[in-house]
Amino acid sequence: MTPQITAGLAMGTPRAPELVYLPSFPFNKSFFVFRAIWFSTLEFDVFTSYDSYASPLADIRINGVSVGQIPPRGNTQTGGELAPVSFQFGNGMLNTVGPGGRTGFNQFEIVPAGVYDYLVVGNWRFHYYQTFL
Repeated sequence: MTPQITAGLAMGTPRAPELVYLPSFPFNKSFFVFRAIWFSTLEFDVFTSYDSYASPLADIRINGVSVGQIPPRGNTQTGGELAPVSFQFGNGMLNTVGPGGRTGFNQFEIVPAGVYDYLVVGNWRFHYYQTFL
């Protein structure tokens, strides 16, 4: 029998963009996945204080594991607007392996690299494949 595959989505409630600046304004969000398999994609809208790859880039972490770095999305690239970025990764770092896939709560975190760096983060979405067998 072929397993039935569908798409899952975890996302934060729509809200005003948030300032991310350590240590005063950290960005930590919890999300739940149900029977996640294969690969996932994390998308969010962001504005960065850095305009070049010469600057240290902010880190994206899922449950403490780095899945990528946010490329420059400053004034030079976006004219001051939030711009979408996305990261695809395997589900090996998601919590709780269960029957049919990974199910449980997870943590999404953005960590600015430089002491003087800040980011403005808008809505975020976490897309994943899931199985129902």
